[in-house]
Amino acid sequence: MIYLFDVPAFFIIFRETLECTLILSVLLGYIDKMIPMENRELKQSLRKRIWIGVCIGIILSLVIGAIFIGVFYAVANSRTKSEEIWSK
Repeated sequence: MIYLFDVPAFFIIFRETLECTLILSVLLGYIDKMIPMENRELKQSLRKRIWIGVCIGIILSLVIGAIFIGVFYAVANSRTKSEEIWSK
């Protein structure tokens, strides 16, 4: 049977997501408090940069995760083949 849900991994990802949300809310709140309303363009520019950074971080983590999964299955596949050769 294939297990698609792992409880410890779920809680680790959930905790990291909460930490990311906390950091993001602190950054956005800091921009709102420190930059006066007269500098709307600066405020929007900084918010845009924060969200671009968030998007880049998500994309990079997905790419790195895909690379790790690909390497894991490539190594596991080659290990299985080598075990078959040496067990004969």
